[in-house]
Amino acid sequence: MEFFSQKCHEIVLAVSSHPTGAAYATTGLVVLAAALLFAGLLGEKKKTPAIDTSAYPEDTVILHQYLPPKGLPLSNSSPFCVKLETFLRLSKTPYMVTNVIQATQNPKAKCPYITYNNTFIPDSTFIIDYLVQNKISRDLDAHLSGHDRAIAVSFKALIEDHLYFMIVYTRWNEDQGWAIIEPLYFANVSRFIAPFIRKEMKKCLWYQGMSRHSREEIFSLWQKSFSSLTEFLGEKKYLLGDQLTTLDCCFYGSLINILVFKQVAPDFRDFVVAHKNLVDYARRVSFEVFPEFADDIDRNYLS
Repeated sequence: MEFFSQKCHEIVLAVSSHPTGAAYATTGLVVLAAALLFAGLLGEKKKTPAIDTSAYPEDTVILHQYLPPKGLPLSNSSPFCVKLETFLRLSKTPYMVTNVIQATQNPKAKCPYITYNNTFIPDSTFIIDYLVQNKISRDLDAHLSGHDRAIAVSFKALIEDHLYFMIVYTRWNEDQGWAIIEPLYFANVSRFIAPFIRKEMKKCLWYQGMSRHSREEIFSLWQKSFSSLTEFLGEKKYLLGDQLTTLDCCFYGSLINILVFKQVAPDFRDFVVAHKNLVDYARRVSFEVFPEFADDIDRNYLS
């Protein structure tokens, strides 16, 4: 489910970084290139590529993710990239970050993905499973009961397979969100290409189903989702008790993206900020996991 909102960003960055990107962006060639890229991304699954890991240190996770959003106290605008980096930090896993423009090496055509020695693993969920099962990373969930694990699976689905597409909707489908996203993602590309990419994103949201609802219906789904999350968190320090778990990594990746993008659907964001326990939770996790951003987040993004 990490696919949709990231593909457009890849195309934009690829065009803007090309030495002749500005020229391409003024012609129909860029539309053809984007269309072909979409066709490839949505078409036959690629084979797992051969990875040259000689440039990287041994026994170190190399986290491949998109460029961080310029000027924001956020490691990535993808909730899934933030989720994975949060896990790597909490589990004390040795890692390095490499920013990519396109996830061309990934057979699933998305970020994040990792390389570890001679192994390539895509998708944040399967990455975490691999790292834990191979004892590369500490298992953040080792102390959980079967009951807690069942709850974690359910809330993960709520966050990643439901709430996520509401975030995508507010960024790409709504004009106010688009006004924030367009200059962030399309800074070095002609405005000619931006509407085309947005149109493709809207199609993705329609096929997925979220944009078939009215805005009022989506907001009601948003309210129900966060009402459930704030009720479940209650007065606990973290979602499943006094220790951070993989579920917290998942939730924090989405929550901090909502809070930091202040002008994307302010009414949606205001509903979140109105719940003190969610704001306090975001503050605690930020200071524990991303201290380089925490002061800025605390001063400017939690109200």
